[in-house]
Amino acid sequence: MQHPDGVWTWKQDRTSRSSALWLPYLQSVEKLKDKGRWRLAYNGGGFDADLAEVDTVMLYGASGSLPVEFLDDLNTHRTPLLVHRRNIDSPYLFLPFRSRDSRDMLSAQIRVRDNEIRRCYIARTLVRNRFQNALPQIPIPETAWRSLATLRSIKAIRIWEAHQARRFWSAYFSNLNLPEQTRREGGPLPSALDACSFFLFGVMLRWVLLHRMSPTHGFLHEPTEYPSLVYDLIEPYRNLMERAVCASAQQGMAKGVDLRDTSCSRALTESALALLKTMLDETVHAQPTRQWVRRKNLLHGAVLALRAYLIGDMPRLVIPQELPPAGGRPVKVSYRLPGQRRIQRGVKVAPSVVQKKSPLP
Repeated sequence: MQHPDGVWTWKQDRTSRSSALWLPYLQSVEKLKDKGRWRLAYNGGGFDADLAEVDTVMLYGASGSLPVEFLDDLNTHRTPLLVHRRNIDSPYLFLPFRSRDSRDMLSAQIRVRDNEIRRCYIARTLVRNRFQNALPQIPIPETAWRSLATLRSIKAIRIWEAHQARRFWSAYFSNLNLPEQTRREGGPLPSALDACSFFLFGVMLRWVLLHRMSPTHGFLHEPTEYPSLVYDLIEPYRNLMERAVCASAQQGMAKGVDLRDTSCSRALTESALALLKTMLDETVHAQPTRQWVRRKNLLHGAVLALRAYLIGDMPRLVIPQELPPAGGRPVKVSYRLPGQRRIQRGVKVAPSVVQKKSPLP
């Protein structure tokens, strides 16, 4: 069974437990007579689950109460439980005692983070993906891409990123007839961008926690006082919020709205968030897995890709991106995106962003 919006992931070792279970808007939990089996009802349906076969449980937007016996059963089967709501930046995480863990994600994450070569490789990959998606706004020359590939320190990578970001935001705001506006300056546009960023943050945070990574130990963003890994993994998909805010702003301008007027801030933010949610629900073609999925599943795929790289399932970090179907030899990856869709009549397919490929592998 796979819920259309659900999250099911499969381990390489088929002899162990096989699924990570997402329950949207849980309503009730009822114990069945069979040992270890529970009836879980959520908004839109329900089914019976054997906790011995579930690797992780996430409750999203849950209401009501959880039986203590259910928590005890989760602990017996060493199944973590995550309780998350969209506007809460610190979800509840119940971790059972684990005597051993063959896939110790936290240790793998810290080991790679302490390795300067591998850490810089991840940082370069994230930055390259971020600005490949921004190319329609700023055509980055080939020499700049080659320069990025030679950088071997986080400081140098961040300097390169900051330089390209200044060029991007200058072009972005000029396109909206606000050449004097800056990203850090207050105003309706930065407020809408911040709100969309926080929305993507909540989506990405749940996947980071679901796969047992530390959200505060990033690779590109260095401090550990905030969820730096979450902001790392948002980088390749920042173009989504930027496109949503830009489109909403252009709609407002067509109606005579002055984007310098702070009174339009709330309306612009609400419009941008509504458009972003619509975009995330659209069906796109994902490379390198060559799947048709909802755009929101790309964000989960970024965590799956990083997880596979950290534990050694993949020698390179290959982050999923939306690209039109193409022939040629497929890139070898060890993960698959959840929620694969069949393209048929009635399924809305979003036009993919045409991206200029980097000459670098």
